[in-house]
Amino acid sequence: MPGFESGLVDGTITAAHVDAVAAATRGLTAAERSVVDMHQRDLLVAARGSSVAGFRHRAREIVEACTRTAGDDGTERLDRQKRKRRLSRWTDRDTGMWKLLVELDPEAGAKASSAIDAKIAGLRRREPNAGTPMDWLAADAVVELLTGAGSGSNGADGPAGAGNVIGSDGSDGSSGAAGSSHAGSGDPDLRRVPEICVHVDLATLVDGLHEHSVCELVDGTPIPVSTVLRLCCEADIVPIVIAPDGQAVDAGRSQRTANRKQRRLLRSMYRTCAHPHCTIAFDHCDIHHVKPWEQLGRSDMDDMVPLCKPHHHLVHEGRWKLTMSPDRVITLRRPDGAIHYTG
Repeated sequence: MPGFESGLVDGTITAAHVDAVAAATRGLTAAERSVVDMHQRDLLVAARGSSVAGFRHRAREIVEACTRTAGDDGTERLDRQKRKRRLSRWTDRDTGMWKLLVELDPEAGAKASSAIDAKIAGLRRREPNAGTPMDWLAADAVVELLTGAGSGSNGADGPAGAGNVIGSDGSDGSSGAAGSSHAGSGDPDLRRVPEICVHVDLATLVDGLHEHSVCELVDGTPIPVSTVLRLCCEADIVPIVIAPDGQAVDAGRSQRTANRKQRRLLRSMYRTCAHPHCTIAFDHCDIHHVKPWEQLGRSDMDDMVPLCKPHHHLVHEGRWKLTMSPDRVITLRRPDGAIHYTG
């Protein structure tokens, strides 16, 4: 981008503006980079008229807009964001402080943010932390999540920072026998998982995108419908009905698509992912609803099949079609409708 070189020479932009472009284009394919190069004038105008902080946001918008393909429902955008995931660790030479920078796609970011918030809430309830600044608690929460500190076998908070189990609803599950049984268990069905809130209109959920679709995280970050449907396969789902004026009028009961008994039965039938020739073990698989949850799919054994995360992603975001007969013969169709496998 020669325009940016000239801007550096004449002082109208800074090296930080160039860094912002590099960050916005990280993870793009060669073809996508070629498209971005054709829009370097737009980027340069934005850089010259913005602060570095403002340009970082604007550069991402420009890059995403010029690389978005026709018919993309946001899936390709999410894939690009996933390719930009990174983690950096360094020690500041001046302060001696150890620093951590993590960049995540919206789906992973929502999970991490929810887990951190829940952990902070648990830390705030500990007796010595009443007057602790929020920044300190947030840092301590990240350390405990990364190291497993604070998750003792008895699930109780003690003066030495012993166990604190955070519930999926953000509650502190450390008190009583339930907290202790969950704290020491490795059973996937007993793990405390982060809560993700998604706003999506019913028509979009059932039939796909339309002119007035809403499908976004609670902070307004857009997320593909196909990703929401994949998340619904392995989640405690609490639907909340919102009236046209924005008021929440009803909250349904949490429902799980596969309980512990059903997972045990499926484990007895499948050693691995149900996708042909896949060797990923059952315990590393999601339980997929053959008839989607939003289409009133049943929480029955006859409607469930294990899929590893890559193949689960293929069926939802990849738009492959999976059907299953009563005798558990599956048929996989490619996005163009051609049969890939039956058996």
